Amino acid sequence: MNYELLYNKIITRAKLRKTTNEYTEVHHILPKCMGGDDSVQNLVELTGREHYIVHQLLTKIYPANSGLILAAMRMCSSSEEHCDGRSKNRLYSWLREKWAKHQATAMIGDGNPMFGKVWIFSLEEKKSKVINKTDILPNGWQYGRVKNFDRPYDPIKKKFINDWDYVAMTDEERQAKKNQFLETQKIYAEELYQLYVDGKFKSVSAFYKTLDIKESRQALIQIWDRHIPEYKFRKKER
Repeated sequence: MNYELLYNKIITRAKLRKTTNEYTEVHHILPKCMGGDDSVQNLVELTGREHYIVHQLLTKIYPANSGLILAAMRMCSSSEEHCDGRSKNRLYSWLREKWAKHQATAMIGDGNPMFGKVWIFSLEEKKSKVINKTDILPNGWQYGRVKNFDRPYDPIKKKFINDWDYVAMTDEERQAKKNQFLETQKIYAEELYQLYVDGKFKSVSAFYKTLDIKESRQALIQIWDRHIPEYKFRKKER
């Protein structure tokens, strides 16, 4: 199909049309993303339906132009003046798929803006920046990207965390806090497991669906694996 011929026919018909009672929109004959301007010669009034169709045609004529794909997607998601819901959804789905493929291709190799580059950050300067992978890491800088330097930084683990008190703790205090957490978790695990046994549930899934448990099903199994020897034994028995 000659999409360009169809496009030109719609534009010519609209230019020759003296007036219309239908809703109209202004269209750039040569799209702005392709260098078109706002001159009278480059503008034409189209009905909502015509405007919708010409933007679909433009994506067919210039399939590699990302600006045209985005414009057509916006057209699909705008008003009911352009098309009925069913055709709009179908075309919008097609355009989304086309856009995804375009982005995937554009991000390959040197099309990716981060190709051959890497993020680094400085705690002293509270700054992140991009350098070439072949560049030498400057003194005082580390690999990675930090958006919020106001969070506490753990110099031992070399990462940002959300607990200021934890950073100030000694190794012994951190271990004591960990032990306390594990003890609390063990009591919680034993209580849940007793309910599981008393209820004679056929599976963990059935138990999980019956009770309002804050952990995920997998997290619950991991907690029992850690604290309930009997549960490990029963798994081996099965």
